[in-house]
Amino acid sequence: MVKVFFHMKRRRVSKFTEPEVSFSEKYSSKLAKPFENSDSIIVAGKLQKLSYGLHIRIAKDSSDPNPILDLFLGSYTPPRASDTDVTPDPNPTHSLYFLNRNEYFLIQITATPALFEIEINGRPYVLEREHSEDSAQFLKIGGSIAFLTQVQHRAANPVEWPLWQSSNVVRSENYFLSDFPVQMQAGQVVVITALPYGISGGSLEICLTQDAHPVPALKLCAEFGEPQSVTLMGMDSEQELQEEQRRDSPFPFQINRKFRLAIGFTLQCFVLAINGNNYASFRYRTSNLPSSLNGYYMRTTEPLKVKIISTDHVNSGSDSCDGFEGFSDFSHSVD
Repeated sequence: MVKVFFHMKRRRVSKFTEPEVSFSEKYSSKLAKPFENSDSIIVAGKLQKLSYGLHIRIAKDSSDPNPILDLFLGSYTPPRASDTDVTPDPNPTHSLYFLNRNEYFLIQITATPALFEIEINGRPYVLEREHSEDSAQFLKIGGSIAFLTQVQHRAANPVEWPLWQSSNVVRSENYFLSDFPVQMQAGQVVVITALPYGISGGSLEICLTQDAHPVPALKLCAEFGEPQSVTLMGMDSEQELQEEQRRDSPFPFQINRKFRLAIGFTLQCFVLAINGNNYASFRYRTSNLPSSLNGYYMRTTEPLKVKIISTDHVNSGSDSCDGFEGFSDFSHSVD
């Protein structure tokens, strides 16, 4: 395990195990593949006004008490002890405050056999690994975060990244994107948990991207205004977006209530389930699906906002994704 506070203004940083910082989880992910040498994880978003910092853990499983990386980055100005709902850094004399409160951040962590190469808002640092053979498949992000805009897991030799993906910080509370670092196969399921919030109105879009095409292979658009509706669309053989299905009732989403969406990949179609119930299927319109999928993005229009809570990759055990709807049930835990 590497447990670290970044401290002192050095390009090569050391580690120490004390003091302990409590972990307040805001986002979790079972990765599509283990985090291995030459892989990168990119985390971007914005800190709260009274933020004490950002916490990133990479572990072998969801309950692992000894993650391979336990990284805490303090915010720029230590909050006052009197600030409510804020835990000040317990030892500010040993912590360099890398991140500014109420500002955007971009962190990239790359694994090498001997080091974690860590870039913080464009500034490079290196951290020695204790056990280079360790790999992990669970990512947890905590701290006092206003919102996340990117959580990317990129493999050593990825396929061409779609046009909308970038290592630049996405400066929008209404946008979130995530990569698929491996080729998707029939039987795999992506499970997205999120919270739409705000006031009634606006729309939520969840889009699966294919190769470098700007047009999504699948687009779910939920209208939260009146009338409420859900539309499924996809890219056709002419690389244009075609509407296929529109549903007005029942509307499966609610403002200020979490939802869990499972998207399964079969040999012929996407299958969707929401909160434990089968919702729809959508046949593939282009070739090389699902293997050419490489990520998803989620965005909203005002006044609606969305907070991403988790993204998990699981295998249903069958090409037809039998029983995949169980992954969208909140009583189901991802192991």
